Amino acid sequence: ERRRRRGEGMIRPLRVRTKASFGRATFGRARAAHGVVSSVSSRRGSSRRAPRDVGHATACHAVSNKGSDSMVEESEPEYPTVKAQVIEVADLQRLCSGSNTAEDEELNARTLEQIRHSLGREGLGIIAVRGVEGLEEARESLLPLADELALLPPTQLKELEDEASSYSIGWSHGKETLEGGVPDTFKGSFYANPIHDSHDVTEEELELYPSYTRPNVWPHDSIPELKASLMRMGGLIVDHGKLLARACDLLTKKELGLEADASLGMSSIEGAIEDSFAAKARLLHYFPPKEVIEKGEGGGEEQKMGNWCGWHLDHGSLTGLTGAMFTDCKGGQVANPDPKRCGLYVKTRKGEIVRVTYTKDCVAYQVGESSEVMSNGVLKATPHCVVGAEGEEALGVARNTFAVFMQPKWDLELKQAEDRSGNGLVETKGFEPGMNFGEFTQIKLDEYYS
Repeated sequence: ERRRRRGEGMIRPLRVRTKASFGRATFGRARAAHGVVSSVSSRRGSSRRAPRDVGHATACHAVSNKGSDSMVEESEPEYPTVKAQVIEVADLQRLCSGSNTAEDEELNARTLEQIRHSLGREGLGIIAVRGVEGLEEARESLLPLADELALLPPTQLKELEDEASSYSIGWSHGKETLEGGVPDTFKGSFYANPIHDSHDVTEEELELYPSYTRPNVWPHDSIPELKASLMRMGGLIVDHGKLLARACDLLTKKELGLEADASLGMSSIEGAIEDSFAAKARLLHYFPPKEVIEKGEGGGEEQKMGNWCGWHLDHGSLTGLTGAMFTDCKGGQVANPDPKRCGLYVKTRKGEIVRVTYTKDCVAYQVGESSEVMSNGVLKATPHCVVGAEGEEALGVARNTFAVFMQPKWDLELKQAEDRSGNGLVETKGFEPGMNFGEFTQIKLDEYYS
């Protein structure tokens, strides 16, 4: 019965909201502009399950409209698949340590080139970091809890909603819209600050920026392990995001002709993340389809892509992503039911569309537009979307993911790093010199919601 509810009884009417004040409308809707890409189920009061055989995934699928003997010709994917560049934590640590031995200088130059190739002007805007200690255990602990959340009774989920933050704290389902104004009931989200459970802020800040300043809410009685699991996974992503940000600062200085020990001041991406308590974590549960989606319906033409998350650019500093976890209606882990199409798609600087993959032993990081501005265009954010699983194998299969959006504090001025001649010539849409992150956020959200 609990598993039956996963695909039913969860859709609630979309709350109609008028355009609110800057704080409510801007930072409340900020979560909707964030893009996201994809164990053993750890149940309360029970031992950890062994992984289920992939074949079990079809045992509880919804009934297909097609006959068992029907043959469907599957076309090849329209867009190529590429693997994200992988960089080791040890290489980042050595690069950021400042070691200048001959051997280390050669290795550091190679690491910096990998970052430039991935996150720079001609890159895909994404890089995978491998060697994060504790990642496997943290991922296995957290992602199955997205199933648990989605299966809670509607009354309990209602208690986890936080209307004052415009549903950007706690549980959110059906509050956001897809293209055409259609309520997004395909996924449910649980939002929290992964570093600070509550904040020491003024009443004015609490009123103006409730999305970032209101305290977290937790299902302490129904899923008591969620808080510790989310904070642990979020902490890993933020800590290694800061390390990557320091490396990005080094790349910025190199590309702009500055000395390695030069100070970027307010243009430091690491500094922006370090000084901010505005990180936002999002645990996502994509509900399993209850009817067959024909191959190509979720992908294909560019304007029709992104049936799980439409085309957009992240506007923060860095977005950290875990690998996806797919589960069947019994809670067992299964393989991606549509491995040739389902996943994250990126549009390159040349306008080409590719599907980007990375393995579950990595944390992927994407560049946000704030970093593009602060690096004076050395780093580049890229448009991306998420295409859902299609075909009969996707029936009854859910997808759980986790993302952390690292971003500056709302009142931080987005100051461009200057090259040796004092020039700052970045051309990021919506940005104007002197603008702070809050104002920039307003501009970016207006692009998506006006």
